[in-house]
Amino acid sequence: MSSGRDVERLTLQLAGRLGDQIRTERTRRRWSLRELARRSGLSTSMVQWMEAGHAAHFESYVRLAQVLGLRAEFSFTERRTRPPRPEDPVHAVMGEVLASRLSSHGLTIS
Repeated sequence: MSSGRDVERLTLQLAGRLGDQIRTERTRRRWSLRELARRSGLSTSMVQWMEAGHAAHFESYVRLAQVLGLRAEFSFTERRTRPPRPEDPVHAVMGEVLASRLSSHGLTIS
């Protein structure tokens, strides 16, 4: 079970990343805070709040994403599960060559 501090820290991290993405796209488009607020139907202070990394309702993030042409996604992943590693045929062959050379000198690889 996560502590309240862990939840708060993770929420702020997520809100901060989303705020950075919103600000980056807004400035790329050369829109002011006021322009983004007008187009999204949110207040200027709310857009500024979100860009500063404060948490907001999902609906607000979705509104901004739509206006900015971004795809809003949210998913959960298991903390301890790593994604499968891509196959690396070059290093696999190098390992086989090295094992072959070592075994030709009487050394074994376990």
